[in-house]
Amino acid sequence: LQKQKHQAFASQRRLAAAFQVEKDDLNAKVEKANNEAVSTKQMLETLKEGFQTQRTNDEAKLVVKEKNISRLQGELETVSSDLDVERKKTARLEGDVKSIKNNLEEALAASQALERDNALHLRRC
Repeated sequence: LQKQKHQAFASQRRLAAAFQVEKDDLNAKVEKANNEAVSTKQMLETLKEGFQTQRTNDEAKLVVKEKNISRLQGELETVSSDLDVERKKTARLEGDVKSIKNNLEEALAASQALERDNALHLRRC
């Protein structure tokens, strides 16, 4: 009986030692998993901050680009308006040039007619 008790006690100690080894191994695995989870969480936070910073920068660039587009549209409207004014001036000047040309042609014709009349008058005299 004493021997059986001793064997049972030894068996119980071996089982307790085996359970302790298994418990320690599981605790180490849990700690490793927790450390990996913390590391992954930190990495995700870093990525999140990086993406947020990039988003903020992109939004700021977009605002600047939108302002530039608006400014350029205004400049384009001004240039287009100025071009229309210049086209109207050019058309008016072209009309003036045609009128002056017609007047010169009429004056030349009148001058030539006077010269003919003077030549005829001088021949008669």
